[in-house]
Amino acid sequence: PKVASLWLKVLNMVTKYGRVKSTRYATTNELKELLNLNAIVTGEDSENEYFPEYLPFTMQELKAYYPEWLTARRIPGMAYNYGDRMRNIDGINQIEEIKKLLQTRPDSKKMIASLYNVKVDWGAANTGDTPCITQIICGVQDKKLFMTVHVRSQDMFHGWPRNMFAARKLQKEIADSGGYPLGKLAMITHSAHMYADDWATAQELLDKYYIKETAVYKPGFHFQEDPRGNWLVELDWENELIIAKLMTADMSTELTMFHGKTAKEVIKQIAEWELLSMSSHALDFGAELQKAEIALNYGLKNWKQDRRIELDSSKTEEKIEKSESIPAPKRYIKKGKKSILIN
Repeated sequence: PKVASLWLKVLNMVTKYGRVKSTRYATTNELKELLNLNAIVTGEDSENEYFPEYLPFTMQELKAYYPEWLTARRIPGMAYNYGDRMRNIDGINQIEEIKKLLQTRPDSKKMIASLYNVKVDWGAANTGDTPCITQIICGVQDKKLFMTVHVRSQDMFHGWPRNMFAARKLQKEIADSGGYPLGKLAMITHSAHMYADDWATAQELLDKYYIKETAVYKPGFHFQEDPRGNWLVELDWENELIIAKLMTADMSTELTMFHGKTAKEVIKQIAEWELLSMSSHALDFGAELQKAEIALNYGLKNWKQDRRIELDSSKTEEKIEKSESIPAPKRYIKKGKKSILIN
C-alpha cells in the first residue's frame, strides 16, 4: 500500500537476488542488479505521505525534490530535469496534454509523456547524463486513474523512493484534473540496482524493519485478499473428489473449478493457470487442500475449510489396521543369475 514499506520489499529483492556487476559509481566498483523490477503502490496518500524514520532522506528533502517533477523549472548546470522534459519539451507541455485527453477522451490509450529526446540524449550517450525516467503512461480503469512509470536505470536505495513519492504526486495532479480517484501506481525499472556502498545499510534496515512493516499476519488479522479471487475447498463424498472453486472477491460468482483425488492432483491443475498471485495465499490454499485429502481418506465428514481436522479415532484405527493387514510384496535381490528372496 505505501511507498516506504514497498521500498523495503524492493531492497529485499535486490539484496537477495541481484546479480553482482561492475560499475564506476561505487568504492568497490560493484553493484547488485535486477532486470525489469515492477513495483506497485496501491494506497499512498500523496497529500499525507507515510514517512517512517528508516527512509534515507528527510521530509524537507523530499518536499524540495517534488518541484523536479511538478514544475518545468531548469536547474543550471544539470543535464536534464524531469519536470522540464515532461512540461516543456519542444515547446509542448505533455502533462497538460494528458489532462486534456483525460477530460475529453478518458478511455484514450494515448496519455503518454516521453522524457527521452532522441537527438539530444543519443548525442550524450557516451559523454553525459540522460534521463533515467523515460516514459509515463496514464489510463482509466474502474473509474480510477492508473499510472505506469518506465525507468531505464535506477538507484533503488536512494533514487527509487524519491521517484515513487514524486510520481504519486504527479498522478494526483493528473487525476484531479479529470475528477478521478487514484488507482494503482506502477514503476517498472529495467536496471534496478543498488551500489555496494549501500549493501550493509540495506541489510540492517531489512533486519530491523522488514517483518514489522510488511508482515501479512499481524495480531488479530489473519486474512489478506488475493486480487485474483478467493478459493473454496469442498469434498464430493459420492465421487470421492476434492473440489476447488475460484470465486470473485465478493464471492458472488464462480470463475472456474478443479477437482481431483489428491491435493497434489488439484494443485498441479491450478498451477498451470497461475491463478494465485500471493505466496501467502498459495501456502494457505495448499494447506487446505492437504487437509481436504486427509478428511477424504479418513471419512471425516465434519471437516470444513479453514477449520482444524478433528480425527475420529475409531475410523483412524480401522484405516491403520486395514493397511497393516495387507501383505507386503515379496522383494528379491540379484546375485549373479539367481534371485534371492529377502524376508
